[in-house]
Amino acid sequence: MPQTATTPVFTHNWKNDVEIDINGNQDPSDTSNSNFKSLKDFMTTLTPTPGDVIDNASYYGDKDNTNSEVTGHNRSWAVAGNVLQGDPACDFVQSLEDSDAVGNAAKTLVRFTKANGTVKIYNCSLENIVTIGGNGNTKSNLTFTIDANGPAVVSTATAVTGVTLDKTTLSGKVGDTGKVTATVTPEGATNKGVTFTSSDKSVATIDNSGSYSLIKAGTTVFTAKTDDGGETATCAVTVTTA
Repeated sequence: MPQTATTPVFTHNWKNDVEIDINGNQDPSDTSNSNFKSLKDFMTTLTPTPGDVIDNASYYGDKDNTNSEVTGHNRSWAVAGNVLQGDPACDFVQSLEDSDAVGNAAKTLVRFTKANGTVKIYNCSLENIVTIGGNGNTKSNLTFTIDANGPAVVSTATAVTGVTLDKTTLSGKVGDTGKVTATVTPEGATNKGVTFTSSDKSVATIDNSGSYSLIKAGTTVFTAKTDDGGETATCAVTVTTA
């Protein structure tokens, strides 16, 4: 959600967001099939590398002075954090390292949402990925570099205002499977990502696509939580024996 202020205010880094498209799309002008997931739960630092291309031509008319002009940009960000198994963004980065991805296979869309509401989507290469390292009794280190390929598609963020589920109650028998569908509002929200959880995974499980499995007799609650704004919706689940 954009940060607005009537007086000057410093922006904390956590108010910015960096997301990668775990579907591996590469056209920043078309995100209809993208599934952006944030790095926020495992990223500790994001370090940009200055990369402007500067033409320092010295013309006769400038006499003894240099005429400096920005002629291009080379955007690059170094990411550091810890391996978080089961996090969709972290798992995607690990999969690139595990498969020794090169060329287009190592590219995906990266979406930067600034605290002021500006959204920039780049085609990026994920490079120099390392997911093993550190002391034996500490969390595994994770480092990689995001390197932009070409210009960004720039827009303004539209905040999420709510989420609903197509089912508010669900009954079934042990062994049943199915899907719960979440609808995020407004339709044009920038980040429509949703995370599903089950209050009792021994009774039923649900993944982030909304697909569920009923495991044993009992009750549980499925909760959908939006990645932007933390809006929630619930579905009460009752499971009986087959």
